[in-house]
Amino acid sequence: MSDDYSKPLTWNTRVRIALGTARAVEYLHEVCSPSLAHKNINSSNILLDTELNPRLSDSGLAISHQRTSQNLGVGYNAPECTKPSAYTLKSDVYSFGVVMQELLTGRMPLDRYVTLLEPEFRPPMSEVVQALVRLVQRSSMNMRDELEASHRMDDYDYQ
Repeated sequence: MSDDYSKPLTWNTRVRIALGTARAVEYLHEVCSPSLAHKNINSSNILLDTELNPRLSDSGLAISHQRTSQNLGVGYNAPECTKPSAYTLKSDVYSFGVVMQELLTGRMPLDRYVTLLEPEFRPPMSEVVQALVRLVQRSSMNMRDELEASHRMDDYDYQ
């Protein structure tokens, strides 16, 4: 018997997980008033339901004043976060970028391979969401085109 949970994730599933997670972070940053930094974005805090829809957990809002760089795994912490008061929305964007790298490449994050981006150059989460939406749309169009081509070939084979 095959275990569906041990199979590698497809590219489309990985992109859907990234988009769902980005939307959750966007909600905290741009919909909540006042804006909230998650302060603990890493792959172990992205939970998947039975249909592989992501749920972002452990924002630690109740104990946010106690967050330190030790809360995040190696590679997830933005370089400017040397103390809890230094953590910002841009720090969440950095951590999300590391999760994206891990999700899309299938490799664990390592500090020495991550390019340090200055916080002011990190985009707002709404821009990240829009880029991922475009990627999902392109991916869906490509899949539809491939399916249509496959059906045309099937019709050709039977004639």
